[in-house]
Amino acid sequence: MNAGIESNIVAVDWSRLSTPKTIASEALYKMAALNVKPVGRKVADFILFLTKNSFLSGYDQVHIVGFSLGAHVAGKTGRYVFLDTGKLLGRITGLDPAGPVFNVKFGNAGIIGKEDADFVDILHTDQGQLGYHGPLGHVRSNFKHSPQEMPSAFTM
Repeated sequence: MNAGIESNIVAVDWSRLSTPKTIASEALYKMAALNVKPVGRKVADFILFLTKNSFLSGYDQVHIVGFSLGAHVAGKTGRYVFLDTGKLLGRITGLDPAGPVFNVKFGNAGIIGKEDADFVDILHTDQGQLGYHGPLGHVRSNFKHSPQEMPSAFTM
C-alpha cells in the first residue's frame, strides 16, 4: 500500500464451507476445494456491489491476497469480475496455492492464473507437496522451507 492513500481491508471468512465438522479429512479437503468456485463468485459479487454503489472507484484498485485454497478463491474472484465486466482486478497475490486436487483434477479451469488480474504474483514455500506445482502468475517466487536450506538468521 502507498503511504497517504486511503485503503480498506476486507477479510472473507469461508470457514463454514472450507472446514465442515462432520467429514473425514480427505473428503473434507475435496469438499473445500469444490467450494472455491462458489466462494469466488460471492467475493466477485461483493466487489461488483462496491463498484456499482461507488464504494470502489475501479477494479484496478483491488488487491486480493489468498493463502492455499484461498489463492484459488482469489483467482476465481478475478475471473468472475472479468467475465461480468470485461475488466481485470489490479492485483492478486497467491500465497502457497493449494496443490492437491488442483494439480490433477481441475486442470487450469479451477486455479489461480495470470489471466485473473493485471498482475498476479505467486509465492511458493511448499511447491510439489501440498502446494501447487507449476507456473501460475506473472511473477513466481520460490522459498525453500527446509531449515537446513535457510540462512542462519531464520534457523530455529
